[in-house]
Amino acid sequence: MKRIVLAGGIILVVLIAVVVFRTSQVGAPPTAKTTAVELISIDPGEAAAHLSQAIQFRTVSTQDPADFNPQAFIDLQNWMRQTYPNFYQAVQTQMVDTYSQLNTWQGSDPTLDPIVFMAHQDVVPASEGAETAWEKPPFSGRIEDGYIWGRGAIDDKGAMIGLLEAADRLAASGYKPARTLIFAFGHNEEVFGSGARLIAEKLKAEGIHPYAVIDEGGFITTNMPDAKGPVARIGVAEKGYVTLILTAKAKGGHSSVPSEQTAIGTLSRAIAAIEAHPFEQKIDPVVTQMLKATAPEQSFVSRMAVSNLWLFGPMVSATMKKKCRRTRHAGHHHCPHHHQGRLQGKRPAARGRGLCQFSHPCPRQC
Repeated sequence: MKRIVLAGGIILVVLIAVVVFRTSQVGAPPTAKTTAVELISIDPGEAAAHLSQAIQFRTVSTQDPADFNPQAFIDLQNWMRQTYPNFYQAVQTQMVDTYSQLNTWQGSDPTLDPIVFMAHQDVVPASEGAETAWEKPPFSGRIEDGYIWGRGAIDDKGAMIGLLEAADRLAASGYKPARTLIFAFGHNEEVFGSGARLIAEKLKAEGIHPYAVIDEGGFITTNMPDAKGPVARIGVAEKGYVTLILTAKAKGGHSSVPSEQTAIGTLSRAIAAIEAHPFEQKIDPVVTQMLKATAPEQSFVSRMAVSNLWLFGPMVSATMKKKCRRTRHAGHHHCPHHHQGRLQGKRPAARGRGLCQFSHPCPRQC
């Protein structure tokens, strides 16, 4: 018995020593060599005003093509040309899929593969009115309390206006790029994405192989579970998705003598069952590298857990699942987002339909 206790004690001491040693090895990740550059000066107020104005164009993508408003995109693009004249004088603009822009700033060295910068003009719909959850009107572009409010401020007009602000100033300064720069601004990323797809097909057909493609990705976050301070997150995966239509049928009738099972009731139970069985979330190699990169900013206990995922992996995974539930950084997810039954006065719907979207993170090819 004493030998068993002694052996257990030795194993425990060794385990603690290994955990402490691995924790002590945590240090700042290696930094790449950088070259100092001279930053161009901008007027923050003017740049903010431009984003505010862009938000006010209701360039909404819709699932039903009949609801698409092309004039909003035409108006936005006319505004872009008027607001950033130096940029549009420096580039060759081609319209793809009618409303997507492919802007090419020809470089001086044709042996260098181009860099592609991407953003999209469209936004998802936003409900308006006092009954909605918007603190400010979604298409107001209101500048207030140090923020620019509105649909698209982040996704993705903020990125598009940022690119245009920088490129327009570079063009005005007389800058001539050695490497060709391509600016691709899609018009229906939020739904079909045909604009971006056709741009990619066009570049491929022309034999263009980009040196890099830079699209919307991560954010600069604060007060996250793995780091309290600001961290620039680099997006390395795209969330592909599939939308399934769930249809339930039942006998019709009258609400005064309803059947025991209605279409809407059956559909609701099906959706509730889907929500009750979420996909497994786990720590993959990319998340592991992110946690290790931010480990120096974490508390000792957190550093210990991250440095010893072989031991504390399940605990870290459970913590991330709980704290990052809204961001869904740790894996697949699904989201029921539409529920429909035909209104027939006092007659219960004989058919109900629901949409459920399943998302899956797919690593980007770098």
